[in-house]
Amino acid sequence: MNMTFIFTGTLLSCACAIWAGQVFRQPTEQELKQAAVQELKSPATLHVQKGNRISVEVCLRDGSVIRGNFSVPPVSSQKILRESHSNVPLFDARKWGWNKGSALSRIRGSIRSLKQGSLVVKSGTGADAQIYTENRDYKLDEHWGCFGRIPGGRIPADAVVSVDYEKTMRRIDSIFLRDRTLLYRQGREAASVPQPPAAQKGEIRIANIAWIGGEKELTAENLFPITECCFPIRNGPVAEELLPRTLKKLRSGEPLHVLAWGDSVTEGYWGLKQNGKWVDRWQEQFVRALRTRFPKARIRLTTEGWGGHNTDHYLATKPGDIHSYQDKVLNRKADLLIFEFLNDSGMRDPRFTRQYERILKDLREANPEIEIIAILPHHTSEGRNIDGNDSRPYIRLLREFCVKHHLAYADVSHRYSRLHRQGIPPMLLMVNNHNHPLKEGMKVFADTLLDLFPAQ
Repeated sequence: MNMTFIFTGTLLSCACAIWAGQVFRQPTEQELKQAAVQELKSPATLHVQKGNRISVEVCLRDGSVIRGNFSVPPVSSQKILRESHSNVPLFDARKWGWNKGSALSRIRGSIRSLKQGSLVVKSGTGADAQIYTENRDYKLDEHWGCFGRIPGGRIPADAVVSVDYEKTMRRIDSIFLRDRTLLYRQGREAASVPQPPAAQKGEIRIANIAWIGGEKELTAENLFPITECCFPIRNGPVAEELLPRTLKKLRSGEPLHVLAWGDSVTEGYWGLKQNGKWVDRWQEQFVRALRTRFPKARIRLTTEGWGGHNTDHYLATKPGDIHSYQDKVLNRKADLLIFEFLNDSGMRDPRFTRQYERILKDLREANPEIEIIAILPHHTSEGRNIDGNDSRPYIRLLREFCVKHHLAYADVSHRYSRLHRQGIPPMLLMVNNHNHPLKEGMKVFADTLLDLFPAQ
């Protein structure tokens, strides 16, 4: 099989059809076999050697073993000098993210962008400025890019300090197999969502090496052998059973109103626009894919997204508010509602059941004919989700809620959790390396939604 890595779709091309299914399960042995790199007897093994060198070993289908050693150049970094910070707060490890202290302005909101060991905090910009000491004068959170004073340290509460640091780029390199030879090719650096190098004719991508952000040298965390060509689980589409009215309208050409409802992932951000128009949010990509699959489809898409908020905030709104739950969700009487609330991820029972039962009741009272798809959202840099083992109770609760109420769901959480097996670090699909997907990450959402529908 000549396998091509298509990063704009976030998945490796695969001859198999990919279905999301409505019963959570892990792939079978046969599914894993079908999704594997067919030219290999077993996945490539990679090890980090001194000096950012990588040793690679791969066993081909005929049993022969091929080895290679490659030097991997580090990513570049941008020096930021004499950045001023006044009234530096005491470092508070109990707070979330960059709120623990004073955030470095050039990387605020972008996780793992501070080069390890690069921060220097000084009392001023002159040659005689005092250099402060980490863990004596200040605490540093390199992951979030923020620092704060330590009680008893030498930084006065009302001082203006000067900081120097380095902001790092990101990159994905690849190992290819061609004519029984291993090849290394470097990808292009980018501040976010780096693209891997293209495969040339006759080449098979067998592994990726990713500079995820901030690291000075490679570790095992940066190595991504490709073990799956695609999401391996192959269940059938569920629209015939769970979304029959929507499917009928798509096939017949009757008008279909789709409402996308959610938080900032649904609302969108700058990188998802072209010429001032939204084109690459998950909902636009999904609707375009539906129109391709169902040529007669007449779809009207409406978006109601509220960045930084969740269903608690919507339920607290009043008619006439800019994000009124009554006006912008219930009164729109959409044919198909698709909702995504990453910001509900911390929700637990009994609040989850009480709140989501109310929302479902409200939606069905407003429009008894409405059909609903719930998106089980991706995880963030703080989440733990490997091979579908999502640590958030919300994901399990939402799956169970959908099964109980016969609702369709798009399990984006599970798709994201296996991207590392396709050689893709999930966080590198995020504009901020944390929680906001750009086009490539949004396509995972759209693909998962599309797989709920039959091919015609």
